[in-house]
Amino acid sequence: MLWILPTVLTYITPRTLRKTSSVAHHRQLAYSSTAAMTTIIDPNTWYRITNVAIGTSTALDVINTGSSSTQGPLQLDGTANVSGQFWHIVLQPSCKYYLSTMFLGPGITLSNALFQNNTVPYLKPIEQNPPDPSQQWTLIPQGYGEYKLTNDGVGSDLFMDVCGSAGGLCFQSGDMLGQDWALAAIGIISPSDPLNPDCPLSHINSISSTIANLY
Repeated sequence: MLWILPTVLTYITPRTLRKTSSVAHHRQLAYSSTAAMTTIIDPNTWYRITNVAIGTSTALDVINTGSSSTQGPLQLDGTANVSGQFWHIVLQPSCKYYLSTMFLGPGITLSNALFQNNTVPYLKPIEQNPPDPSQQWTLIPQGYGEYKLTNDGVGSDLFMDVCGSAGGLCFQSGDMLGQDWALAAIGIISPSDPLNPDCPLSHINSISSTIANLY
């Protein structure tokens, strides 16, 4: 059963903080009362993705464009138990990740799209032959269960970020707090051994069958 997503965009003013020695204190305060942030990516777990600069009151969500959607623009919306905020993160044999949502299913994965002459994060149908570079994601640990997110389509110097007064998403270089994303486990898909972000070879052969049996 899927929950219906809200269609109204929540407007947010991001804090464009550079990382300093005070950032660790900010993070400890932000997450002291929330679910434990993850340090191991488990392909059998649903995750909520929040932005460290903004906090846990909003989460990465899919804008509901209709029941027959085959693509998904993204927004930061109020944290809720809606299927567009349930993220599935699966390691590939390339040691890169696919990111998809419960709302659109495993065949629609996080990617890039050109919007108003800017490259922005976007969900679209998976491409495997050959793989779409923009769907090949790297999660770079930052500590505290936080990650920078980049993909092969934009290159390793650009990271998913919060941009503009309306809380829009973009890719930017640098080392800003808005480029740090926290993962919180919020549900179990099915029991299995967790996969480590370091891509242990012992798990690679089971990845394809894991993906096929999750839904």
